[in-house]
Amino acid sequence: MARKDRTGDRKGRERRERRRIPEMGYIGDMMEMEAPEMVESFGLRPFEMKVQGIDRTMNDKVFAICDYYLKGDVRRHSRHIYDIYKLLPMVSLNDDLGKLVKEVRKVRAGNVSICHSAQPGVDVPGILQEIIDKEIYRSDYESVTSRILEEQISYDTAIGAVCRIAESGMFTDKKLGSDRSTGREA
Repeated sequence: MARKDRTGDRKGRERRERRRIPEMGYIGDMMEMEAPEMVESFGLRPFEMKVQGIDRTMNDKVFAICDYYLKGDVRRHSRHIYDIYKLLPMVSLNDDLGKLVKEVRKVRAGNVSICHSAQPGVDVPGILQEIIDKEIYRSDYESVTSRILEEQISYDTAIGAVCRIAESGMFTDKKLGSDRSTGREA
């Protein structure tokens, strides 16, 4: 399936994994048996490509829910809560993730206009806790996201993953002292 080849691009921005795309599946297997010349002529053989790693994707989604909240634009973005819920079991909350969070934060901080939560001094765990406590995404999750899911995952269950991340300390900006900022306008 996947040959893990964790690399960054030239600027060290992303961790990518090599994945075999696509798996042939039923139709591909049938074509391989019935019309192998078509498989070859249409370039339908499995191939490898670099894709963003699960840990990087989860990082981006954590920063995204914070940024949408800070901008007051949570409508139709609760899907990220569900995605975080699904990704978290596949990601280890360890030192490697902590290092990746620092890398991602640094890259995202370069885009000040849309990545408010990645700016130095912004308390991401504090923002996550505010999102949880105020149930910021609940209405959108229950009216939009839950309707498109193939499984019934309640808001309370999904937001539990965000709670684990907030409590993990992985997104704490070590430079923060007692003057913590949530990045919200007063």
